[in-house]
Amino acid sequence: MSHGDPSPPKLRLFVAVEVPDSVRAELEEAVAPLRAAVPGLRWTSIEGWHLTAAFLGAVEPALLPAVETAVGRAAAGSHPFTLRLTGEARTFPGGMLWAGVAPAPLLDELAASLRVRFAALGRPPDERPFHAHLTLARTGRGSRLPDDLVERYAGPSSPWTVRSLALMRSRLAVGGARYEVWREYQLGEAFDPPHLPTDRTSVR
Repeated sequence: MSHGDPSPPKLRLFVAVEVPDSVRAELEEAVAPLRAAVPGLRWTSIEGWHLTAAFLGAVEPALLPAVETAVGRAAAGSHPFTLRLTGEARTFPGGMLWAGVAPAPLLDELAASLRVRFAALGRPPDERPFHAHLTLARTGRGSRLPDDLVERYAGPSSPWTVRSLALMRSRLAVGGARYEVWREYQLGEAFDPPHLPTDRTSVR
């Protein structure tokens, strides 16, 4: 008895602003002594540093063209802007250490546009308000954030120009999630019609 072909695997997707290599290098210099001093935390890798603008979660491959179009239209409706970290760190309840981001109205507008477009696709947004941040560490099992960790962080505040928005794929792996750019969109520019190559949805 045949049960037909199995359903294609879902894709874990989110939309992000990537951090340039120069800022990553400065940030790594600031974080390195904290990693060594508090090894019990789950520190994010330098390759994983980004600013999430919208989170989608598990998406069916059939919905991917509509998602690509939504992100493309949001990016086309914006334009390049300046972004910078504040040089300070903060924490979220539950044990997350993150680097602060200076106010950026265009990033807020992009996030709001993405939420509206994804809601139209039946992907309701997170109920929490958007808060731009760069995750540095999370508490591991049996660990906690040291009380003075925020004060000990002295990060970079160099500005950079954001020119693109990335649709990212997250792959769960031993040691933490791995991220890859699925598609990149230039801010303020028209985008190519979406397409769904069959080989990209296969399990690899």
